[in-house]
Amino acid sequence: MRVAIAVVVLLLAGTVAPAAAGDDAGHDRKVALGGSLGVWFPTSDADDVADASPAFRPSLTYWLHPAFGMTGAFDYVVVNEDENIPDITYYVFSVGGRLTLPGTSQVKPYGEALVGWHFESSDLGDDDSIGFRFGGGVSYAFNAALLGSAGFSYSTTTLEFSGLGITVERDIAAWVLDLGIAARL
Repeated sequence: MRVAIAVVVLLLAGTVAPAAAGDDAGHDRKVALGGSLGVWFPTSDADDVADASPAFRPSLTYWLHPAFGMTGAFDYVVVNEDENIPDITYYVFSVGGRLTLPGTSQVKPYGEALVGWHFESSDLGDDDSIGFRFGGGVSYAFNAALLGSAGFSYSTTTLEFSGLGITVERDIAAWVLDLGIAARL
């Protein structure tokens, strides 16, 4: 899947004219609407029930300043359960901030911090809880209206499952790699 994403990004890079020198690289466009495909690598208790899993993430960023934007995202993980583990549904609604360098550079590093509402459901029970995602990466302005990105982040929450008079608390965490594309509006 990562190879397919890389091919799409390279094709876009070759067919979309790069931002010209002196171009504002889209800073007058306040909204970035995009999405990414990623892979979640579970750690802690999540590693006991799942292997690396693909995910998709639509997102919306409103840039309050060329260096700071408010971001909202929805992560849906297609959980790759270990053998003998019931089907698991896992998704997150999150909001937070994104920082980048101001200026006209086509390539810019970014960092983000998000707080989210994490949901997990399986035959063993359902739970939801507040969690966090911290990360960063690099964005590339193909032109003033189109951005590509590659990111690396850490997502974590604690979920509690109750049943048959027993309560189990699990730390659900993962390292996340993703590639995305966004349109500036």
